Formats: sequence, C-alpha cells, structure tokens
Amino acid sequence: MAGLSQLVVFGDQAAPYAAELRRFIARREDFTLAKLLSEAYHVLRADISRLPYSQRTQFPPSSTITELLNAHSSSTTPNCALDSALACLHQIAAFVS
Repeated sequence: MAGLSQLVVFGDQAAPYAAELRRFIARREDFTLAKLLSEAYHVLRADISRLPYSQRTQFPPSSTITELLNAHSSSTTPNCALDSALACLHQIAAFVS
C-alpha cells in the first residue's frame, strides 16, 4: 500500500484574511515569517512594476506590505489580482507560522 500524501491548496478567499495578515506582519520576532512577508512584498511590487501603465495604476501605491494591505482594504475599487495574492500570502504565512 502506498504512503499517505498531503495536498495543501492555497488561494481560498472564502474567509476574511486582512486582520490575521496584519497580526502576522506585526510579529517581527518570527524571523522566518518576517522574511517571507518582506520578500513576498518585494516580489509583488516587482511584478506590479512590470505591468503596462494602464494596469499598474489599478494597484495602490505603497512602500511596505502594511501600506499595501491597508490601501487595498480601504479601497472602494476591488482588485481581484491583489486580493488573490494577499489571500495566498496570508495562507502561506499561516502555514509557516
């Protein structure tokens, strides 16, 4: 009989994530988690910067992951791509922590 396998799926947007993601961001004493969040933010900004100007303007300006999350949370214009990215980041951060 074959061994058991686990499958982890990221990206479920059914549950709210912003409050818990803010708590993860505040946990600076957890080096691995802080590094994950920092690197993920830099990758997001790099990917956004490569978009055409017309698409790039749909993302809020930010200089930190906290600013990005706050701007996204308070925006009246939904951004599905950013919402998906932040939901996945939250779930990966929960998995890592």
